[in-house]
Amino acid sequence: MSRALVATSLAQVTTRRIEWIYQDRIPLRTGTILAGMGGIAKSTIVSDIIARATRGELPGTFTGTPITVGIISPEDDDESVLVPRLIAAEANLEKIINLSRVVVDESGHSWSTLPNIQDDLQSLGSAIREHGIKLLVVDPLVSIMVGNSISQSDVRRNFDPLSSLAAELEFALLAVAHFGKSGERAGDRLSGSHAFRDIARSLIVVAVDEETNDRVLTVEKSNYSPVQPSDAYSIESVAVQLDDGYEQVIGRATLQGLSAVTVQDIMDRSQDTTGLSNDMQTIISYVEQHTDGVTTQEAVKALAPGVSEASIRKGLSRAADRGFIERRARGVFASLSHVSTVPTVPKEDSKDTKDIIYVQDKCPKHDPPTTAPLYKPTEPTEPVKPTGAKGVQQADTVCPKHGTPTHQGMCGRCEAEKVSA
Repeated sequence: MSRALVATSLAQVTTRRIEWIYQDRIPLRTGTILAGMGGIAKSTIVSDIIARATRGELPGTFTGTPITVGIISPEDDDESVLVPRLIAAEANLEKIINLSRVVVDESGHSWSTLPNIQDDLQSLGSAIREHGIKLLVVDPLVSIMVGNSISQSDVRRNFDPLSSLAAELEFALLAVAHFGKSGERAGDRLSGSHAFRDIARSLIVVAVDEETNDRVLTVEKSNYSPVQPSDAYSIESVAVQLDDGYEQVIGRATLQGLSAVTVQDIMDRSQDTTGLSNDMQTIISYVEQHTDGVTTQEAVKALAPGVSEASIRKGLSRAADRGFIERRARGVFASLSHVSTVPTVPKEDSKDTKDIIYVQDKCPKHDPPTTAPLYKPTEPTEPVKPTGAKGVQQADTVCPKHGTPTHQGMCGRCEAEKVSA
C-alpha cells in the first residue's frame, strides 16, 4: 500500500448539482446510514425503498426511471426471506442484483463466504459498473467490515473506500446500522464508533411511535439537504405465494406520508409521560401507587374494563422497557420508589407456590434489591435467622392474609391497604 498527498487547485474543480436517489434523504455519489433499534422493521422499510427505486417511483433525480439496485444482505436467506420480502414490496426483481456471496478458491478447494471491503472492493466495483447499479444497499454495514466497529480508524478504513467508490462510479450507498448506545441525540446512539455518524453524508434514524405504531424516519444529519423531513411508515402483513406452492405471510412497509413527529420527539417522549395515550398514563399511574409490587392479573382486575386486558399487558411491558416503572419479576411491576420489603410472585399464571422468590431488601452496598429463595408456608412459622449479606433483613414471619414476608410483624400490603382506606 502506498499513500500520496493530492494537492488540487480549486480553480480546476468543475461544479455540479447535487443529485438524489431519494430526494433530501439518499444523495448520489456518497454514503447514507439508516439506523435504529433491532426488530423494528428497518429491513422491511429498506425493501420498500428498493422496490420504489426499481419501479422509478422514488422522488429525486431518477423519478420515472427504474434503476438497478445491488444488495449485500448476508444475514437473510435469499429463498425464504430476502426475495419474498421484496415480492411483498412489489419490487421489480429483474432490476435487483444480489452481491452477498464470494467464491474463494485456494489450493484446489473452493467455498462460499461473505464479501468484505478489504479483499473484494475491486470485484464489487466491477460488478457495480457491469450492471449499472445506482443504489447499493448493505444490510447490515458491519457484515462487510474488516476490523473493529468501535475503532474510529477501522471504521474509516472500511467506509472511506466505499464512499470513494460511490463517488467514482456515481452510485448511492445505503448502509443499515443498529442503535446500541445511550445518548441524548438519536445520532449518538449508533452502535460502534462515532466515526459512522461523522463519515456518513446523510444519517437517517428510525423509531417506533408507540402512539400510532408507525415507524418514523427522520433525517438526523445531512450535508446536502436544505430540510430535515420525517416520514411515517405503517407495517402490514401480506400473503406471498412462493414457488414451492406454499403461501408465506410477510411484512410490508407502506409510506403514509410526512410525519410531524420526529425520532428525537419519540426519544424525548420516553422521559416524559405527557403525550402518552390515556390508557398508558392510567396504567403507569396505577402501578406508581404500588411500591410493593403489583401483578399483571391485579392490574387487569383493577383497570378493566376501562382499559382492555391486551392494552394492560402490553402497556405494562412497554412502560417498564421505557423506564416509567420497574419490572420486579416476570409479571410483577412496581413504581421506581424502592422500599425495604417488596414481595414478588411466581411467573405469571403459575399455580405452583413453591420456589417463590421474594425481594427482601436493598443491598446496602450496591442498592439494588437482594433476593433469596423462600418457600411459602401455609401457616406462620418461626422467625428465619439472618443468612444473607450484612444489613439484609430476612422475613421473620408470613402475613396470614397475603402470604408475604413481614418484618417486625408488619406486612407491606396490609399497611398500604390501611393508607388507601
